[in-house]
Amino acid sequence: MSETTPWPPGGGETGGLIRGRDWRTTPLGPVEGWPAALKTAVDIVLQSPDAAAVVWGPARVQLYNDAYAAILQGRHPAMFGAAALEGWPGAQAVLGPAFDRVFAGGPATVRDDVALGPRWFTFTFCPIHDEHGGVAAVFHRALETTERKRAEAALRESEERHRLIVESARDYAILTVGPDRAITSWSPGAEGVYGWPAAEVLGRDFSLLFVPEDVAAGAPAWELAVARDKGVAPDVRWHLRADGSRVFVDGVTRALRGPGGALAGFLKVGQDVTGRRQADEALRESEARFRLMADAVPQIVWITDREGRVEFFNRQWSDYTGHDYEPTTAARVAATIVHPDDGAVKCFGRWAEMSRKTFGCRHATMTPSATQGQQA
Repeated sequence: MSETTPWPPGGGETGGLIRGRDWRTTPLGPVEGWPAALKTAVDIVLQSPDAAAVVWGPARVQLYNDAYAAILQGRHPAMFGAAALEGWPGAQAVLGPAFDRVFAGGPATVRDDVALGPRWFTFTFCPIHDEHGGVAAVFHRALETTERKRAEAALRESEERHRLIVESARDYAILTVGPDRAITSWSPGAEGVYGWPAAEVLGRDFSLLFVPEDVAAGAPAWELAVARDKGVAPDVRWHLRADGSRVFVDGVTRALRGPGGALAGFLKVGQDVTGRRQADEALRESEARFRLMADAVPQIVWITDREGRVEFFNRQWSDYTGHDYEPTTAARVAATIVHPDDGAVKCFGRWAEMSRKTFGCRHATMTPSATQGQQA
């Protein structure tokens, strides 16, 4: 540094305060007499991009940079060159003991996530030794963590909402499976559907939820492979409960991807639809029994809904008319199957008039070949 360049060079507003103040009446004395260790510490503080300060000597005079001044807000510049933390009661109670420990010869100290009003900081306190090995000062750095704390709080709130949603979804089994197929989370709904408490399934292979025949057929591996390759796989099948009984689950398995698209695991969501499945099976069995009875009747049996749409033909329909069974309407039967000489339109027109009453209608039918010839 040339003799014409005042010390300290640069340093923004706070560097200017050092150059412009008469320090002879302060505990530090004139700048020309400041120890080399103090000047070096001040140079480091002023050039630091982070909020930093040096607290020097028994009087604990504090010198800081512009970034630290921004933290002090209305307390700057009154605190510049004054005793550390003077005029900042909230900080004195929190940070004072850390300064005391370091000045007393203790090791460097870190205070994480210190709340000062609505703002959060991480503070470090490092000793600066004099030529005799004693602690001459403390290098003090402040890193504001307010945004991180807010983000963490928002994440906790989000996770808490997610937890409440998952735990409230008692009708749905919600669980996660790691890439190694081990169960990693287990909702109360999953316990309700499968009967396993979380403590007994976490860490176990998720195939324990599958019935033996599906395990033998490779269904667990297939399900994860499809979810991994396509993003989602159906999980609509019988599953095994803890007591050995079976539960029919209607659900899906989705792949979970981390940063960069790496596979993080799988999410399984399913609903117990055993009652509905059993009702559907009972209905199919009932319909099968009805068809057996209807097919045993020697006459043609056919059923329509209120709109005239045919819902059922028995076997004698095809045997007698030669027409294959297919969904149709009464009007179409009248137009294409009932012989026109028998007044099909008039005969089936009565159907609309007498839809709530029993009525008779005698007519001849046409074979498929006759129908085709008529259409030609």
